[in-house]
Amino acid sequence: MAVLVRGVEPVLHARLKRHKVVVLEGARAVGKTTVCRRLVGDLGGTYFDLADQATRQGFELDPEALLLGADTPVVVDEAQLIESLPLAVKRVVDRRDGNGQVLLTGSSRISRGALGGSDPLAGRASRVAMYPMTVGERAGHPVNVLGGWFESSPKPAGSTEVPHTEVVWRVLQGGLPGTALTQPNETTNDEWWSLAGEVMPAYVESALSLLYGKYDADRRRLTRAIQYLSANPAQILNVSRVANELEISRDTARRYIELLADSMLVHVLPGERPSAHKTLTAHPKLVVFDTAFAAWAARVPPGELLLNGLVWGGLVENAVALELLAQASWSSPSISVGHWRQDADEIDLVLTGSDGRLVGVEVKAATTVSNRDSSGLRALERRVGDRLHLGVVIYRGSVTYQMDDGMWAVPLTTLWEPAT
Repeated sequence: MAVLVRGVEPVLHARLKRHKVVVLEGARAVGKTTVCRRLVGDLGGTYFDLADQATRQGFELDPEALLLGADTPVVVDEAQLIESLPLAVKRVVDRRDGNGQVLLTGSSRISRGALGGSDPLAGRASRVAMYPMTVGERAGHPVNVLGGWFESSPKPAGSTEVPHTEVVWRVLQGGLPGTALTQPNETTNDEWWSLAGEVMPAYVESALSLLYGKYDADRRRLTRAIQYLSANPAQILNVSRVANELEISRDTARRYIELLADSMLVHVLPGERPSAHKTLTAHPKLVVFDTAFAAWAARVPPGELLLNGLVWGGLVENAVALELLAQASWSSPSISVGHWRQDADEIDLVLTGSDGRLVGVEVKAATTVSNRDSSGLRALERRVGDRLHLGVVIYRGSVTYQMDDGMWAVPLTTLWEPAT
């Protein structure tokens, strides 16, 4: 079986050359361990897995001795299991010169509170996010379109016409290496539905088990919360509505969302405020960590997805958001992902470059688009002017073309096809 290279790998190599410590954070089973073992194989160094009880006990007794005695880079997997570890890492790297000393990975965010709420690794560490596999990664060629979008504009072109059934499959397949479920010509809808029903509950329990030990949280209610939130992918986050639906207090709902974001099972995209002089509603948008999980949580069998426009549209937008989040994490200079809403105007996703320029992205599950589909992008342009570098409408068609000045229709498949 061919080795699937992940888009984050060159990022890790580059960051280790520039920083003493690199922190790699991502949800359970997105492939962090495989990437880190491969990195140690390429660079040498030492690998420790704190999921192993004996290894964890050794680190709890004397982490500094283990870190100082190991060849660098020292990779510590599941580092969040020892809350005081970042402070020990700080002490070790402060005693030695040179970058690329330690790589920590975490399936929930590694503690930043060991020094009275501050980050012990501030000024020493670079944090990198890892997401489930993109469609391009699953095909063996990580694709990053974002640099091109910020450098210039798309070019008119045809794209591979992908049958709708295959698009559905690519959304359903998700990106968890261990659970991503099989190839489309090997699995029927009914088989996928049965397999998801077997795999996903165990995944929930495995991922949330890290939280149960770390926080005081009701197991049943937290499980209900992730299933409820995942069944409504790519939605504006309304904490009061979540609380009402789950029959919990607003404070508890907010806390559960924070816990799930802590384990990267949901991504909370901030509401962009592009103008400091404008008052606008800036509710965040919630993106589910994996579309296969979201499809299972929605309880809509694959054969009925297209009959439920709300669920299908949410899954497509969630899939696009995950592709762009992953590609943004590979990009240099940095790119952040949020969304924008003001009054009746809204844009699904807003990408912000390090220089403050914006790329607005609308996501449509339809096979055709019109100028009306760029109305939200035009509304943002009226408020930010030249800061809006590009407007993109992602759709299910097969042709890249300019809809209007600065506004482009771009096929969904562009996000995973290598440039030619």
